[in-house]
Amino acid sequence: MTETYKRACGTCMLCCKLPSIAELNKPQGKWCRHAKPGKGCENYPNRPTPCRGFYCIWTWDERLGPEWHPSEAKFYLYLKANGNVVLMADPSAPLAWRQPKYYQTLIQASASLLAKNNSMRVICGKRSLFLLPDREINIPSQDEGKNVSLRVVRKLGDISYELDVSD
Repeated sequence: MTETYKRACGTCMLCCKLPSIAELNKPQGKWCRHAKPGKGCENYPNRPTPCRGFYCIWTWDERLGPEWHPSEAKFYLYLKANGNVVLMADPSAPLAWRQPKYYQTLIQASASLLAKNNSMRVICGKRSLFLLPDREINIPSQDEGKNVSLRVVRKLGDISYELDVSD
């Protein structure tokens, strides 16, 4: 990641609550034992790889206004090393990302990502889906925890999408 942080997280800390972190035995949706809400991470210098590799898009993409701050939006977007984007929604507001002030931008971002063979995945609690410009592809619950990616299939000028699932 070569982006520089242009904005501070403030008191948000949703990234310390929403994802599961195996290295810390931290389940999804529970506060990390190192998180001090409103203050930060007690273990910041020694944080595990998933925390070190986390890049909240709001902190560096100035095109996203204050309404996109994760504590207000009730979700955050992060960039994975492979170029894919994940939207992690707060289960207390599972449909916040569908509000008109966000949804059209997310659809446009999805189209841009797909043009580069990347994708946008939405995760909210146990539910997960890929967001496409014209629809969503739900990830079946039996595939949660597996490596799931979106494969672009081109046939005779038509484009379709399929899930690739591996253990």
